[in-house]
Amino acid sequence: MMRRRFYRVLCLLLAAFCMLGLSGCSAAVPAVPADSDPVQGMPVNKQPASLNEYPLTLPWYRNEGFNPYLTANSLTLQLADLLFEKLVVLDPAGELEYRAVCAAAVEGTAVTLTVDHSYRYADGSCVTAGDVAACLEAARNSQLYKNRFSHVQRVTVLDEATVSVQLYEPDHLFAWLLDIPLMPAGQTADSTPLASGRYTYSAAHDALVPNPVCSLAAPFDRIALWEMTGADALANSLNIGAISLYSSETEGLANGINSSRQASYYTNTLVFLGFNSIAYRSWKYLDETGAELWHTEATGSSPLLADVRGRQAVEHLLDVPLLLEKVYYNQGHTATGFLNTAGPEGGSGTLSAVAQPEKTAALLEQMGYARQLDGYYYKNDPESGEAARLELRLLVYSGSSYKRYLAQLIADALDTAGIFVTVIECDSMENYQQKLALLDFDMYIGEIKLYNNMDMSAFLQENGAANAGITVSDALVQTYAAWRAGEVPAAVLEQALAAEMPWAPLLWRSGTLYYAKALEGFTPSASSVFYGMEQLRLS
Repeated sequence: MMRRRFYRVLCLLLAAFCMLGLSGCSAAVPAVPADSDPVQGMPVNKQPASLNEYPLTLPWYRNEGFNPYLTANSLTLQLADLLFEKLVVLDPAGELEYRAVCAAAVEGTAVTLTVDHSYRYADGSCVTAGDVAACLEAARNSQLYKNRFSHVQRVTVLDEATVSVQLYEPDHLFAWLLDIPLMPAGQTADSTPLASGRYTYSAAHDALVPNPVCSLAAPFDRIALWEMTGADALANSLNIGAISLYSSETEGLANGINSSRQASYYTNTLVFLGFNSIAYRSWKYLDETGAELWHTEATGSSPLLADVRGRQAVEHLLDVPLLLEKVYYNQGHTATGFLNTAGPEGGSGTLSAVAQPEKTAALLEQMGYARQLDGYYYKNDPESGEAARLELRLLVYSGSSYKRYLAQLIADALDTAGIFVTVIECDSMENYQQKLALLDFDMYIGEIKLYNNMDMSAFLQENGAANAGITVSDALVQTYAAWRAGEVPAAVLEQALAAEMPWAPLLWRSGTLYYAKALEGFTPSASSVFYGMEQLRLS
């Protein structure tokens, strides 16, 4: 084992990487056992003459296996992109590509999936409707995928080529959720299922080798696997050349990586400014006699944000391109609406990305605020009659240096425009979440990863993960439901959201693929960092 690792490290001083575009396998190819491929070791002192001879090493945790239905480990998911085709794939522009599922018809809460039988596994067997149904069921019960499929009520095989999915509520973008791995029905609980992608695992060589029945080219005769001892070793492993790549959507990983190239890909991770628009909250309680009573108390929220004009006034002061550049070094794209511009039906341009302070001034004047000589806005208190300065509290989790800097830039922008802002920093996530739950804030810096179908229930449903401080009208909820059902266009939803401004979307963060300097031409996507492997070239 030590000799093998020593040999790998020497080879990997020349290591590089390539990218994989998961696609269909040819239909009539004879079965070849996964371990029957001839895998030859490369001489350490030989300069590679082609990609086919160039070594590639990927990180993995042996005990986690290769099945993402059994673990949420990011390295397992990364390797699964090589081993398993998907039901569908999203390309780098966010467009839907059908794969093992070649059609998805949605009518209300009923979804009908059509299976492409031309896809095959490494032993030559055909993909069946039972396999697709089993993968959906495995996803529904997995830690990694279960939440995205929480609105699935039932999955049924109708015939050899058709799967029926019954939903609890309509979702016309359901197909965008199906970028999940394809494996045989009887193996969804196995740690190393039969491969359906471009590569397969060879136990004989303890490596990934080309899947002999896949029609797409496999640029490497062997992909070595480097066993990791901890996530903190990833950056160092890249720096010393022990591994060839790693993809991450985590803030700040690049700070520890200095020996690789980078390629960005869009994600549905939204950074937003949350508003506390709930001036008062009420709840039922039982008195000593057992009678139900209501208790109402002020949340401490600023009266400004209880008025939609106040929330719009704040949104008009946000220079998002500047925030993206200064805080995230342009690793993402600005939010010009509530839907991701890189995703399905996004790009309406409902919101202006640049600051419009003149609109803010007009709205504040409508609400009775006047700017005084000290540069801040004031408004007469209806009870005391005294002028009170317009002040807001901005809550942020300071454990993220990105979020802390973002909060300060927003506070500075509002201060310049005449709104006094106090930044409340929480150095523990527990304290931060507690303040959110208690509505002990006026605004907060939030981040959430939405699903590919742009499900906004985290914001709009009571007790949603991003619902703190949000109030919305019944009309907006109905418009959202109509959009999810495909009954109204996205532009109608965007306009309804902008009219109430329950939160202010700022930017969509990018994921990053870090890879060895010897190669270039990578086109990762939100579905797979190995998308477009055939475009790989030596630099």
